[in-house]
Amino acid sequence: MLQSDEREILINLRFEKADENLKIARLVFDVSPDNAASAAYYCVLHSIQALFLQHGLSATKKRGHRSGIDLFNRNFVHAGVFSKEIGAIAGQLEAMRNIGVYTIDREVSQDEALRAIADAEKFNAAIRTHVREQQQKGSRQATEQNHGINGQKEQLAQLNKADLGELESKRSLQEAL
Repeated sequence: MLQSDEREILINLRFEKADENLKIARLVFDVSPDNAASAAYYCVLHSIQALFLQHGLSATKKRGHRSGIDLFNRNFVHAGVFSKEIGAIAGQLEAMRNIGVYTIDREVSQDEALRAIADAEKFNAAIRTHVREQQQKGSRQATEQNHGINGQKEQLAQLNKADLGELESKRSLQEAL
């Protein structure tokens, strides 16, 4: 199991890959809409992986990318964490990527590539916001737990001082008698 700092590093790396793919999509948009759509899809895929890291999930390798998209929809869209609109983006971009990468009788148009980039930006922003909120929530909980432990230690120290004071009073009383 990953420590929280290790998980955060991996999440940041996934978001860096997402950002890199989004940048590539923008750069190649004019000359290769197919590759722009593919890069937009990989932006979404890396964002999903960051989300899974935050929540301790992993997709099976059997069905490749599809299992990750299915897991995302099942655990986050159907559960109401993300809207159906956000959930649909991953599947739409996967289909567009498949057209751009695997088909020879159809190409992704510039309009489709532009929409893919905008959708990837929207998806990435939604996932990033959610992950950051979860990280902040986790940090607050850890801080509260730490304060609770420190408070308990202080109470014990005060009790110990009181107990010692009472014990010393009893000893003094006994010695006086």
